Amino acid sequence: MATKDFRDSVEPAIRPFLSGDEPLLAASPLVADPGATEELDLADELKNLLDPTLYVGLGAHPGNALQHATWGRGVVGGLDSIAGQLFTAVTKAVSPTIGVAPSGIYLFDMDTKPRGEGFFAKWFGEVDRVANLLHRVPRESLMGAVATPKGVLLQGRLLAGFSDGSGCALLCAPPSLAPAVVAAIGAPKKS
Repeated sequence: MATKDFRDSVEPAIRPFLSGDEPLLAASPLVADPGATEELDLADELKNLLDPTLYVGLGAHPGNALQHATWGRGVVGGLDSIAGQLFTAVTKAVSPTIGVAPSGIYLFDMDTKPRGEGFFAKWFGEVDRVANLLHRVPRESLMGAVATPKGVLLQGRLLAGFSDGSGCALLCAPPSLAPAVVAAIGAPKKS
């Protein structure tokens, strides 16, 4: 799917949330980044691994050491930071879509609404896209973004930085849309 094609297909649903005739610079469906959201505490990880109840199926999850080692960090700055709130909104959405405009980043949960009323029209007829605004980050809070493709599975990964010093990983799917999102957010700037 071409970058412009996706942006043009979701713009009618997103347009009511944009200011006036503000252009939609980029848009992409997102997938929740598999990176860890908590600091890695080696002592806790070892305690969890040495817990005998873990081996008989009664213990807790052994921690996030493997997740941290495999995928890295998904959020830097805690879940109460700007990045943490954006990351949490992405993980709670069914069909998360990012829209980048001159005023900031918009996170939508996209849905479809059937145009027809009958059984066949609802199941097999035409539909309209519907956007539900989940989160907005104003442009003043954005420090920039960089593309950070990682391995085969995370080709569309980008890191976004925010004015409170936090950052989060966003994963564009398909990866071909990530460069347009990074360009629309802009290169990192010094605070």
